[in-house]
Amino acid sequence: MVKIGAAAAGLAALVLAGPGPARAEPPELQWPVDCRLGEDCWVVHHVDAVPGPEAADFRCGRLTYDDHQGTDIALRDRAAMFGRIGVLAAAAGTVVGTRNSALDHLGDSAALQTSRDQGKECGNGVAIDHGDGWLTQYCHMKSGSVLVSKGTEVQPGDLLGHVGQSGLAQFPHLHLSVRHQGRNIDPFTLLPMGSGCEASPEGSLWSAAVREMLPAEDAPIIVAAGFRPSLPQYEALLEDSASPNSLSVHSPALTFWAMAYGLRENDRWEFVIRDPDGRVFHRQEFAHPKDQIRAMRVIGRRNSDRILRPGVYEGQVSVIRRNSNGEAEPVVKTVRVEIAR
Repeated sequence: MVKIGAAAAGLAALVLAGPGPARAEPPELQWPVDCRLGEDCWVVHHVDAVPGPEAADFRCGRLTYDDHQGTDIALRDRAAMFGRIGVLAAAAGTVVGTRNSALDHLGDSAALQTSRDQGKECGNGVAIDHGDGWLTQYCHMKSGSVLVSKGTEVQPGDLLGHVGQSGLAQFPHLHLSVRHQGRNIDPFTLLPMGSGCEASPEGSLWSAAVREMLPAEDAPIIVAAGFRPSLPQYEALLEDSASPNSLSVHSPALTFWAMAYGLRENDRWEFVIRDPDGRVFHRQEFAHPKDQIRAMRVIGRRNSDRILRPGVYEGQVSVIRRNSNGEAEPVVKTVRVEIAR
């Protein structure tokens, strides 16, 4: 996983020093992406809460990596990015810096290195001064999509541009950084970066409406799952993870795959495919081998014996984690596909 904790530095030169409008309290943040949390976007990385080379999010979970300085809100795939998903101002303020010319890319090593060499880790972005030393920064926006300029006054929910994959971005997402007096702040706890994952939160910058949407517990995140007529390629799923509504009875195989974030060693995957009569067509279970930010798993059966019958097949994938009491807590996603003549 590429470190993008320095993403803020790529736009920092565009941020003007100096006080903004005075305010006595921190800004209350609205949701900064025009998406449905948990349905077509997900928080996949938090601020790194622990100092040093180890990494943990504010819950002492694995949804972060070393020196990550913001909150990453990911889209399902690049196809969703091309759907022009809006980046929204999280709070009222004044735009103090923008970039709009960095190219979107596929997240390959050469493109990432170019972003580093050019000092454009943030890619396309917007920085907003909220007064009293508070600043938000929006990174990795789509090339040419930034709609505001330095000096623009914005209100919560104003459209700033669109989610992209510019700068040090291995997948389409918005990286939101929050700073106070130059220090990175975790909006989930109001604590400075590196305060420790067991430190008592001082509050939250998120509005009450956003807090109602946010998951209450550390859990794996299944962002996509679906059927394919053959073994799916990981890179192809990153491009477009939509599951087809129907497949042919003559398909060479029936495979069922899932992609998840925030996995831990010994999390357990359980896959099951049921045929049109509700009977188990194929089942597979296995433990996840290591802590991992993102992973794909797939099961399936060949159709060499023409075993597919017409009708609706159902795939269900569960990622199961045991809590501190040893109780199993599954995260489940279900997908259906019609097998047609």
